[in-house]
Amino acid sequence: NTHILIIDDEDGIRKTFSAFLNKEGYYTSTAADYDTAMEKLKNAQWDLVFTDILLGSHSGVDVLKGIKAMGYTCPVVMITGAPDIETAAASVRLGAFDYLPKPIKRETLIRVTKHALQNKALLDEKSIIEREKEQYQTHLEAIFRSVEDAIITADNNMHVLQANDALERICGLKPGVILGERIEGIGNECC
Repeated sequence: NTHILIIDDEDGIRKTFSAFLNKEGYYTSTAADYDTAMEKLKNAQWDLVFTDILLGSHSGVDVLKGIKAMGYTCPVVMITGAPDIETAAASVRLGAFDYLPKPIKRETLIRVTKHALQNKALLDEKSIIEREKEQYQTHLEAIFRSVEDAIITADNNMHVLQANDALERICGLKPGVILGERIEGIGNECC
Protein backbone atom coordinates (compact mmCIF):
# COMPACT_ATOMS: atom_id res chain seq x y z
CA ASN A 1 0.00 0.00 0.00
CA THR A 2 3.00 2.30 -0.31
CA HIS A 3 2.28 5.19 -2.69
CA ILE A 4 5.18 6.77 -4.56
CA LEU A 5 4.92 9.79 -6.87
CA ILE A 6 7.51 10.14 -9.63
CA ILE A 7 7.83 13.62 -11.15
CA ASP A 8 10.02 13.99 -14.23
CA ASP A 9 9.58 15.58 -17.64
CA GLU A 10 11.35 12.61 -19.28
CA ASP A 11 8.87 9.86 -20.16
CA GLY A 12 11.60 7.22 -20.07
CA ILE A 13 12.58 8.08 -16.48
CA ARG A 14 8.95 7.96 -15.31
CA LYS A 15 8.34 4.60 -16.96
CA THR A 16 11.62 3.07 -15.81
CA PHE A 17 11.22 4.21 -12.19
CA SER A 18 7.61 2.98 -12.17
CA ALA A 19 8.57 -0.41 -13.60
CA PHE A 20 11.39 -0.90 -11.07
CA LEU A 21 9.28 0.20 -8.09
CA ASN A 22 6.15 -1.67 -9.17
CA LYS A 23 8.22 -4.85 -9.44
CA GLU A 24 9.21 -4.29 -5.78
CA GLY A 25 5.51 -4.13 -4.82
CA TYR A 26 5.08 -0.36 -4.56
CA TYR A 27 2.16 1.55 -6.05
CA THR A 28 3.43 4.36 -8.28
CA SER A 29 1.96 7.31 -10.08
CA THR A 30 3.72 9.77 -12.34
CA ALA A 31 3.61 13.42 -13.31
CA ALA A 32 5.39 15.05 -16.23
CA ASP A 33 5.24 18.63 -14.95
CA TYR A 34 4.86 20.83 -11.90
CA ASP A 35 1.13 21.54 -12.27
CA THR A 36 0.19 17.87 -12.67
CA ALA A 37 2.42 16.97 -9.74
CA MET A 38 0.87 19.58 -7.45
CA GLU A 39 -2.63 18.43 -8.39
CA LYS A 40 -1.74 14.82 -7.58
CA LEU A 41 -0.10 15.88 -4.32
CA LYS A 42 -3.27 17.72 -3.26
CA ASN A 43 -5.59 14.84 -4.09
CA ALA A 44 -3.85 11.87 -2.45
CA GLN A 45 -1.56 10.84 0.38
CA TRP A 46 1.98 9.94 -0.68
CA ASP A 47 4.62 7.98 1.16
CA LEU A 48 7.55 9.07 -1.03
CA VAL A 49 8.14 11.54 -3.85
CA PHE A 50 10.89 11.49 -6.46
CA THR A 51 11.17 14.76 -8.34
CA ASP A 52 13.47 15.98 -11.06
CA ILE A 53 15.13 19.31 -10.36
CA LEU A 54 14.37 20.72 -13.83
CA LEU A 55 10.63 20.84 -14.62
CA GLY A 56 10.23 23.47 -17.30
CA SER A 57 9.34 26.84 -15.78
CA HIS A 58 9.33 25.32 -12.29
CA SER A 59 11.78 23.18 -10.41
CA GLY A 60 11.88 20.23 -8.09
CA VAL A 61 12.76 22.72 -5.36
CA ASP A 62 9.36 24.37 -6.04
CA VAL A 63 7.73 20.95 -5.63
CA LEU A 64 9.61 20.42 -2.36
CA LYS A 65 8.49 23.84 -1.09
CA GLY A 66 4.90 23.02 -2.06
CA ILE A 67 5.03 19.69 -0.22
CA LYS A 68 6.37 21.39 2.91
CA ALA A 69 3.76 24.18 2.63
CA MET A 70 1.00 21.53 2.53
CA GLY A 71 2.36 20.08 5.77
CA TYR A 72 3.19 16.68 4.30
CA THR A 73 5.85 14.60 5.98
CA CYS A 74 6.66 12.29 3.09
CA PRO A 75 10.34 12.14 2.14
CA VAL A 76 11.30 13.84 -1.11
CA VAL A 77 14.22 12.60 -3.20
CA MET A 78 15.60 15.09 -5.69
CA ILE A 79 16.93 13.71 -8.99
CA THR A 80 18.85 15.60 -11.63
CA GLY A 81 20.81 15.20 -14.83
CA ALA A 82 22.73 18.40 -14.11
CA PRO A 83 23.89 18.23 -10.49
CA ASP A 84 25.29 21.35 -8.89
CA ILE A 85 26.18 22.26 -5.35
CA GLU A 86 23.69 25.16 -5.08
CA THR A 87 20.58 23.12 -5.87
CA ALA A 88 21.85 20.27 -3.71
CA ALA A 89 22.37 22.64 -0.77
CA ALA A 90 18.99 24.33 -1.30
CA SER A 91 17.29 20.94 -1.44
CA VAL A 92 18.89 19.75 1.77
CA ARG A 93 18.09 23.03 3.55
CA LEU A 94 14.44 22.63 2.56
CA GLY A 95 14.36 19.08 3.91
CA ALA A 96 14.96 16.82 0.91
CA PHE A 97 15.69 13.27 1.99
CA ASP A 98 18.30 12.66 -0.70
CA TYR A 99 19.76 14.13 -3.88
CA LEU A 100 20.62 11.72 -6.73
CA PRO A 101 22.41 12.48 -10.01
CA LYS A 102 21.21 10.75 -13.19
CA PRO A 103 21.63 8.12 -14.46
CA ILE A 104 20.24 6.28 -11.44
CA LYS A 105 20.87 2.55 -11.26
CA ARG A 106 18.06 0.20 -10.28
CA GLU A 107 19.91 -0.88 -7.12
CA THR A 108 20.37 2.73 -6.05
CA LEU A 109 16.70 3.53 -6.67
CA ILE A 110 15.54 0.54 -4.62
CA ARG A 111 18.05 1.21 -1.80
CA VAL A 112 17.11 4.90 -1.51
CA THR A 113 13.41 4.00 -1.65
CA LYS A 114 13.77 1.51 1.20
CA HIS A 115 15.79 3.94 3.32
CA ALA A 116 13.35 6.80 2.71
CA LEU A 117 10.36 4.63 3.59
CA GLN A 118 12.07 3.28 6.72
CA ASN A 119 12.80 6.86 7.76
CA LYS A 120 9.17 7.84 7.13
CA ALA A 121 7.95 4.87 9.17
CA LEU A 122 10.16 5.93 12.09
CA LEU A 123 8.99 9.54 11.88
CA ASP A 124 5.35 8.42 11.70
CA GLU A 125 5.87 6.19 14.75
CA LYS A 126 7.55 9.04 16.61
CA SER A 127 4.64 11.34 15.76
CA ILE A 128 2.12 8.79 17.07
CA ILE A 129 4.09 8.33 20.29
CA GLU A 130 4.35 12.11 20.79
CA ARG A 131 0.58 12.53 20.29
CA GLU A 132 -0.14 9.73 22.77
CA LYS A 133 2.33 11.27 25.23
CA GLU A 134 0.61 14.67 24.91
CA GLN A 135 -2.79 13.11 25.49
CA TYR A 136 -1.49 11.21 28.51
CA GLN A 137 0.12 14.39 29.88
CA THR A 138 -3.12 16.32 29.38
CA HIS A 139 -5.06 13.69 31.30
CA LEU A 140 -2.51 13.68 34.12
CA GLU A 141 -2.56 17.47 34.35
CA ALA A 142 -6.36 17.47 34.54
CA ILE A 143 -6.25 14.96 37.38
CA PHE A 144 -3.41 16.84 39.06
CA ARG A 145 -5.37 20.13 39.00
CA SER A 146 -8.62 18.61 40.17
CA VAL A 147 -7.33 16.82 43.30
CA GLU A 148 -8.24 18.56 46.57
CA ASP A 149 -5.06 17.45 48.36
CA ALA A 150 -1.77 19.30 48.00
CA ILE A 151 0.54 17.42 45.64
CA ILE A 152 4.21 18.01 44.96
CA THR A 153 6.18 15.93 42.45
CA ALA A 154 9.96 15.82 42.62
CA ASP A 155 12.81 14.35 40.59
CA ASN A 156 15.37 11.83 41.89
CA ASN A 157 17.35 14.66 43.53
CA MET A 158 14.25 15.87 45.37
CA HIS A 159 13.90 19.05 43.30
CA VAL A 160 10.28 20.14 42.86
CA LEU A 161 8.99 19.47 39.34
CA GLN A 162 5.32 20.34 39.87
CA ALA A 163 2.92 21.43 42.54
CA ASN A 164 -0.83 21.79 42.27
CA ASP A 165 -2.93 24.80 43.27
CA ALA A 166 -4.17 23.07 46.42
CA LEU A 167 -0.65 23.51 47.84
CA GLU A 168 -1.20 27.26 48.20
CA ARG A 169 -4.59 26.84 49.83
CA ILE A 170 -3.39 24.19 52.31
CA CYS A 171 0.24 25.16 52.96
CA GLY A 172 0.40 28.79 51.84
CA LEU A 173 3.09 28.01 49.26
CA LYS A 174 2.77 29.33 45.73
CA PRO A 175 3.35 26.41 43.31
CA GLY A 176 5.30 28.50 40.78
CA VAL A 177 7.70 29.85 43.42
CA ILE A 178 8.92 26.47 44.65
CA LEU A 179 9.58 24.88 41.23
CA GLY A 180 13.18 23.70 41.04
CA GLU A 181 13.74 24.08 44.79
CA ARG A 182 14.81 21.13 46.91
CA ILE A 183 11.93 19.84 49.03
CA GLU A 184 14.00 20.13 52.23
CA GLY A 185 14.68 23.80 51.50
CA ILE A 186 11.04 24.81 51.19
CA GLY A 187 10.82 25.32 54.94
CA ASN A 188 7.15 24.78 55.56
CA GLU A 189 5.48 22.53 58.10
CA CYS A 190 3.32 21.01 55.37
CA CYS A 191 6.38 19.45 53.78
